[in-house]
Amino acid sequence: MKSRGLPRQVAALVGLLVLVISALMIVSINLLAQNVLDPQSFARFTRALLPLGLIALLAVLGAALLVGWFIQTRLEVLHQLTDYARQMGQGDLQTPIAVQTNSAEVDRLARVLDTTRAQLLENVEALSEARQLSETLIQSVVEGIITCDADWQIVFFSAGAARITGWTSESAAGKPLDVVLPLSNAEGGHFADYLPIDSGRRTVVVRHLSGGTITLAVTRAKPITEGQTTLVIHDISEETRRRKAQTYFLASMSHEFRTPLAGMQASIELLQENLRQLSVEEVQQLLNSIHLSLSMLHQLIDNLLESSKLEANHFTLNRRAAELEQLLGAAIRLIEPMIARRDQRLTLEEPLDLPTLRVDPTRTIQMIVNLLSNASKYSPVGSVIEISVQQAQEGDPLRISIADRGRGINPGTQTSIFMPFVRLEPESQSDHGSGIGLSVVKAIAEAHQGQVGVEARAGGGSVFWFTLPILETQETHETKAMNP
Repeated sequence: MKSRGLPRQVAALVGLLVLVISALMIVSINLLAQNVLDPQSFARFTRALLPLGLIALLAVLGAALLVGWFIQTRLEVLHQLTDYARQMGQGDLQTPIAVQTNSAEVDRLARVLDTTRAQLLENVEALSEARQLSETLIQSVVEGIITCDADWQIVFFSAGAARITGWTSESAAGKPLDVVLPLSNAEGGHFADYLPIDSGRRTVVVRHLSGGTITLAVTRAKPITEGQTTLVIHDISEETRRRKAQTYFLASMSHEFRTPLAGMQASIELLQENLRQLSVEEVQQLLNSIHLSLSMLHQLIDNLLESSKLEANHFTLNRRAAELEQLLGAAIRLIEPMIARRDQRLTLEEPLDLPTLRVDPTRTIQMIVNLLSNASKYSPVGSVIEISVQQAQEGDPLRISIADRGRGINPGTQTSIFMPFVRLEPESQSDHGSGIGLSVVKAIAEAHQGQVGVEARAGGGSVFWFTLPILETQETHETKAMNP
């Protein structure tokens, strides 16, 4: 309040002084004009007023300087506030507005401006966090998100889209959509011609950056910015492959069941019609055929049951101590009719002292039977199938290998053959597979915390192997002590 009243008080005092001097001069001039004062008296009176005039002049100059200083001070503060406002407009909301004056109005203006700055900073930070969260969510989704302008130039390319197409977000930005997602059909055309209307979904096959093809499910998202189109893409190549494989699997299952059932039916009919005329050796052959057919059906049904449990996530293990020699013997007895039918021979190489396993015996036998069945099916008639058991060092898992003399596995498919419904062509056109045996082997081995794999065999053929854990040393001793 004092700073605001000071210029007014100075101006009032100076004005009063000038008014008094002016009034005295006017009065003296009137008196001189009316001959009340003589010239000499007027001159003396004028000389007496001269100091007062000088004082008034100095007062006016001082007041002008004081008012100018006051105005300049206020202008400097306003310039500071203007600079702060300009910094805020340029995005600097971190610097607080620190202006201290003797003017209550200017101080109030500075506080209001600083409060506005703080509120803007809080809002900007909240918007930044929300934007960062939304970008993180967009980049983390499995589906790819692509935004194009009106000319179908890519303006946004999410991490999911990069994973699906092989392009990076930086390399795809600014490129035409047809360059990043070229159609795989021979006719060519534009990707935009195959887009769904509104929020519909369409399937489009495009070429991957690596040169292969991928099948995309494309959905057009609701536009956010006028003139732009946002697409959501999902790689369904594996789903498409699985659907085709399952269709093939269902179609081939009739053959899988028909083959052993037809063999059983033929053998039983021969027994029924010619039992009295058949020799003991012929009856034994027919019974062996029936046994083989039953073994094939048993193996097929076991694999189907395990596959359904895997699909339903109901796959569990019943672990207990078991001796590998007994498990191998049981598996060989089950597979022996198939081996004998193809005039093949099994060999077994194993250490003299095998440690005790901690496994599910039934499923372990199933793994061995599946691998032996494949080895027999894909190996030539009369060949030798070798079984070997190895342990790198004491305490390590056991590695069980089954080597065949088939055509071998292409290195590019050594991983995919352990996937469900993937099968290779057998040596004989009459041999068919369901495509689930190896996937069951992989699931059982991994459920035991083991591994599974296939390698090329020297001289031709393949070596399928899996590992199984052993009992801890103390637990092994306790088990053997309880079962002397």
